[in-house]
Amino acid sequence: MKRFGSFLLIVLGFCLIAGLYLISARTQSAGKEAGRLERTLEQERAAIAVLKAEIAHLESPQRLSDLSAKHLGLRPTEPDQILTLDDVVVRVPLRAVPEQVSP
Repeated sequence: MKRFGSFLLIVLGFCLIAGLYLISARTQSAGKEAGRLERTLEQERAAIAVLKAEIAHLESPQRLSDLSAKHLGLRPTEPDQILTLDDVVVRVPLRAVPEQVSP
């Protein structure tokens, strides 16, 4: 009976050693994966920063003004081009409304 108990303890010890080895291997693998994901995240953050800088450049009011003047022939609005509602009523004649005939 002592031999069986000793054998059982030895087998249990080997099982514990194998279990610890598997846990250690999984932990190292998870650590490597976490490092890879952190590097990927930093690369994506850098790419986002570059894209934000490009958007800021492309949306620059001075750049857009220059492009509109160059390609579309647009220029800034002059004060005499702005109309109030009263000016619109005076400049644009109203259409005559046809009279409705009652049945």
